[in-house]
Amino acid sequence: MTKRVKTDTAVVMSFYEHDAPGALRINLKWGGEHEVSDFSLGWFGEVLDYETESEGTGWVTVKPRGALNIGDAIPLL
Repeated sequence: MTKRVKTDTAVVMSFYEHDAPGALRINLKWGGEHEVSDFSLGWFGEVLDYETESEGTGWVTVKPRGALNIGDAIPLL
């Protein structure tokens, strides 16, 4: 059984330390026709960079302001 990805949220699939001091790169996945910039990326902290990679996937680099977990979901703007 395949789990459907919601179209109104982006889900954290993975994250790791980035080259910038104190920064993380967060890999996201979502359903529907959106760009990564359609989501509330500031929820993670200070946004440094972001990119939509393919239909339904992208990443954001942030200086996080709190704890982050795989499976966290952020809403559309």
